[in-house]
Amino acid sequence: MILKYAFVRLLFQHCLPVTLVALLVSVPYLLLSPKPLESYDGWINVFILAHCIALATRLGHMGGASTEFLYTQGYTRDQIWTHLMASTVLCVAAVWGPMALCLWLGIRSGIQDRVLISPYYPLLATREMGLPWVWLCAYGLLLPMFHYVWIRRAQPTKGSDGALLIAVGLVVVAGTLVSFRWHADWFKTVTYLLFGIMTVTALWAGRILHRTMEVQP
Repeated sequence: MILKYAFVRLLFQHCLPVTLVALLVSVPYLLLSPKPLESYDGWINVFILAHCIALATRLGHMGGASTEFLYTQGYTRDQIWTHLMASTVLCVAAVWGPMALCLWLGIRSGIQDRVLISPYYPLLATREMGLPWVWLCAYGLLLPMFHYVWIRRAQPTKGSDGALLIAVGLVVVAGTLVSFRWHADWFKTVTYLLFGIMTVTALWAGRILHRTMEVQP
C-alpha cells in the first residue's frame, strides 16, 4: 500500500496544535528539570499519557471538509487506517525526536552543568541516554490502545464502554509497574515482551474494527 503524502500531511497538520503544545511543555522541562531523569519520573509519564490521549482524540474528531475528504474520496478503510497510523508515528516523532536529542546531543547536560551549575552533570548524563527508548515504548503501548478505544466508542452498538475500561486498566497496570524503582532483568524482559504483545494486539484489533464496523465521524 502506497502512502499518500497529501493525506498524511492533512492528518499531521490537523494535530499540529497538539504537537506544538507538547513541544513547548516537554523540551523546557527536560532542559530545566534539576533532578536526574528516571524511567519512573512522574511528570514525564503523565505528559506521555496526556499527549497520547490528545493525539488519539484529535485524530478521532475531524469534522467538516476534512471528514468529507477522508470518507468520500475513494479511500478504502484499510487505507484510512494505515494513513492514520502513519500520521500518528510522525506526530510522535515530532515530539519524541527533540526530546531524545536533548539527551543524546548533551544539550540537557550542558545546560545543567554550565548554566544551572548542577552537581549531577555531566557525571550522570550517560544514565539518561536510554530513557528516550523507554518513552518510545510507552507511546507504542498507549497510542494503539487509545486509537482502538476511539474507534470502538464511535460505534452505535452497545458495549463500547468496555474498551474504555480496558484502556483505563492498561494505564493503571503500566503506571504501577513503572512506579517501582527496581526490577530484576528477567522481569524487565518479560514486561517489555508482554507490552509488545499488547501493542501488536491493539493495532491488529483496531485495524479489524476499522475495517468491519462503521466509523461515525
